[in-house]
Amino acid sequence: MTKEQAASRIVEIGIVPVVRASSAEYAIQAAEAVCRGGIPIVEMTMTVPGAIEAISHLVKSAGAGVLIGAGTVLDAETAQRCVDAGAEFIVSPGFDLETVTLVKRLGKLMIAGALTPTEVILAWKTGSDFVKIFPCGAVGGAKYIKAPIQVRKKARPTHDELDALRVNSNRSRGDRSHEVQSVWCAYTCHVVPAGTSGQRSISAKRDHEPSG
Repeated sequence: MTKEQAASRIVEIGIVPVVRASSAEYAIQAAEAVCRGGIPIVEMTMTVPGAIEAISHLVKSAGAGVLIGAGTVLDAETAQRCVDAGAEFIVSPGFDLETVTLVKRLGKLMIAGALTPTEVILAWKTGSDFVKIFPCGAVGGAKYIKAPIQVRKKARPTHDELDALRVNSNRSRGDRSHEVQSVWCAYTCHVVPAGTSGQRSISAKRDHEPSG
């Protein structure tokens, strides 16, 4: 999949499910549940033990129709390993020039983290395809995100009251009810106990915790 195809897929779907779990096994179960539920995109965070191996497994098992990416990527070395494992996009909680430069050179989609207008502009100018406004929940959520978005003339803010947001600079999701043109939300999928049988079930909730 090309970077442009990955970008179009993310904007079209309009949601990036973020998977966290206590093991790679549970993370894979969560990711598979997300896909079965009709959302063919998963961000596997590096906080999951064995996350890179989980990415590799999902890339092989999910097929070309599912977009697998890596989150909470803090450095270029980890980004390289994630891409080698098959990740189509890289998400970082902050801006790291070396990581952005590497991912751009590899031809993959980069979503760098930023909070202030200065950081947002820097991320765009250095090649980040999208910008993750983080941690916007700690500074006002959707109300805060309106201001940094104005630095990009083509971007318009949404009124969606969600804390974890991804910013796209130029394409509409086509959501008539909210007129979402520049922001989409990230959900975190958690693996939780199901009763006393020892089985596991998947739940999704708004991502109010720090994520990457």
